[in-house]
Amino acid sequence: MNLVKFDKVDLKTRYTLKLEHINENLKQPSLKVSLILNSLLSILNIIIPFITAPYLSRVLSPDGLGTYNYILSLVGYFNLVIAFGFNGYGVTTLSKKRELKNDASKTFSEIFYAKMLLLITVLAVYYICIFAGAFAEEKTFLLIVSLNIISTGIDVTFLFRGFEKFKQLSLITALLRILNLILIFVFIKSQNDLTKYFIIETSITFAQAIVILVLARKFLFFSNVTIKGIIEKYKVSFKYFLPEVAAVLYTALDVTMLGQFSTKAQVSYYYNSNRIISLINSIITSVTPVLLSRVSYLISKNKVDDARNILKRIFSLALIIQIPAILGILLVGNYFIPAYFGKDYVPAIPVLYVLSPLIFIIPTGSILLNGYFVPNGRRNICTVFAFIAAGINLICNLILIPNYGAIGAAIASVIAESIVCILNIIFSRKFFNLFSIFSDSIKMFAAGILMTIFIVFLNIYCKDRFSSYILLLIDIAVGSLIYFVSLNIFKDTTFLYLKNMVLKKFKKKKKDKV
Repeated sequence: MNLVKFDKVDLKTRYTLKLEHINENLKQPSLKVSLILNSLLSILNIIIPFITAPYLSRVLSPDGLGTYNYILSLVGYFNLVIAFGFNGYGVTTLSKKRELKNDASKTFSEIFYAKMLLLITVLAVYYICIFAGAFAEEKTFLLIVSLNIISTGIDVTFLFRGFEKFKQLSLITALLRILNLILIFVFIKSQNDLTKYFIIETSITFAQAIVILVLARKFLFFSNVTIKGIIEKYKVSFKYFLPEVAAVLYTALDVTMLGQFSTKAQVSYYYNSNRIISLINSIITSVTPVLLSRVSYLISKNKVDDARNILKRIFSLALIIQIPAILGILLVGNYFIPAYFGKDYVPAIPVLYVLSPLIFIIPTGSILLNGYFVPNGRRNICTVFAFIAAGINLICNLILIPNYGAIGAAIASVIAESIVCILNIIFSRKFFNLFSIFSDSIKMFAAGILMTIFIVFLNIYCKDRFSSYILLLIDIAVGSLIYFVSLNIFKDTTFLYLKNMVLKKFKKKKKDKV
């Protein structure tokens, strides 16, 4: 229904028509479609960076890529203030008010105007810092990326997530990501194109924010707000804001301090190494959300023993990936880094080695957070842990980065994440004994040792016979085969569980076709 045609209706009729229009767009979303689209978007978010990372690393060089990531880390702090936890609060609140159009519109409007006030304030501070000469060398880049700050201010993605409108959100994001990919390969040809790269990235982000804001009018309308209502939104969003602050302080802080106390090349060595770790961790954690939801449900029903058993299964599923991943990095990292990112990134090899324990540390802490602390209403204590780790990370960075660069930042990250993980383990020990997992995972470690022995001897034999690219592929293929065949021979219970689950699904699909 086109509301523009009704110019002479009274306000009440106009208001009714607008509600009818919104009602049509707020039909109950299909959970199956939402899950499929969200999964496809997640895959796309992994594939596109996987394609662009080696190209950009070579074309922009370590200095250019390091400069980009350093600037992004600086802007990230301003974006954090503007976001102010509104996304988490908005998704949670709007999902509950989906059927209450007036309340939803009012909440949406109050959040939006609260972000606008922060945007104006933050932008003023941002431009004052730039023109006062705080970052004179990066002035041009910082001015371009200010568009990124505006994008954060007008971003209303929380509305689409709260209403589960993943179809529209996924389509917009996917199209813009593909456009971004095309623009990179068309316009970015050398290190001299760094400014173009900044413009492309910030423009795509801004375009997405604008399109989503325009489409938001299909579902809700801007209503009148009060100062009291806006202040209330600041208060309730603050509890979502604190965990985000803590997370940024002991993650993004490394890149910022590297840019300040070391070289931009060191930033790129750290960033690219950390990107590999993050990719592996995203694969590990992607297999756990459904089971973690079941743990939360069982805890809410006071079925503690059942919750413990599923949590044990989650840790076993994570460990079956973590063991070969960590060993694999230590075995083929010296081939992988130059083959994937280019020969200029050889100094990143020891950084990747230092960061490799995070493949175990980060998912372990995350599983305990979502499997114990959140379901039991103890998330606040984890925020305290994060601030403690952030303080220690800051001190370690100040000591290590000036002398050791990216390796120092990597050591600081491992120390900080280890502290969070250890505190999570200690404070959840009465509910779950993590060390019981290791006694049940002897076969995984044995398979990992066999894989290591095979690859070591294979590398000795093949080192002078194949190029590093071919040897890398051989190592990955043979190592994976040895590891999983060994698990099958040893009859590891977790591997057999996965094997039977896959076979059942395969048989079911085959039966459905018949």
